[in-house]
Amino acid sequence: MPGEPKVHITWLGLKSKSGKRQTIRHIQWKDWPEHGVPEVSLTPMNIFAAVRGSRGPVLVHCIDGVSRTGTIVAIEFILEKMLHGDASDDSSEMIKELRKQRALAIRTAMQYVYIHRELLQYLQERQITEMSQRLLEFVDDYDRYYKQYTKEDATPPFITNDFNTADYFHVPKSTYLDSKTQISPSDQE
Repeated sequence: MPGEPKVHITWLGLKSKSGKRQTIRHIQWKDWPEHGVPEVSLTPMNIFAAVRGSRGPVLVHCIDGVSRTGTIVAIEFILEKMLHGDASDDSSEMIKELRKQRALAIRTAMQYVYIHRELLQYLQERQITEMSQRLLEFVDDYDRYYKQYTKEDATPPFITNDFNTADYFHVPKSTYLDSKTQISPSDQE
């Protein structure tokens, strides 16, 4: 993918016994840590742009099918809802909707906050939103916690009560992931 050294594209050609041919494009994001989050960049948006022009079904996968997969699908899911005016004011509701289709999607608090940081990156890049003091504080806090997260080589659940997403996004505290169940309390209804 041009301009994306972290992304590798492979083309696979298949031929059935009946002679029908099909080509599959496999897009691999190489440096996304298994239980973590990558650095904030426009990589997800560039991947989405490449995939949107695809004909036929799209399959998103990772080792467990929920952590990285759920996170990147959530970014696209929320972004599409935002761009079409269908987004809820409460991002936890959109995550809950996604989890109805894929249980346990978005397993850690860091993944949840990363989704918001990526969306903000996109909105900034497209000049859709201006940076307020509150958003600047969020970016600074995110950067600080990301450094701590990667420095400690954290593994799930890396739940912290110190990083209060609700302060920035008016998200109810019930959306924080429970470290024992890996599901937010609001999903247990």
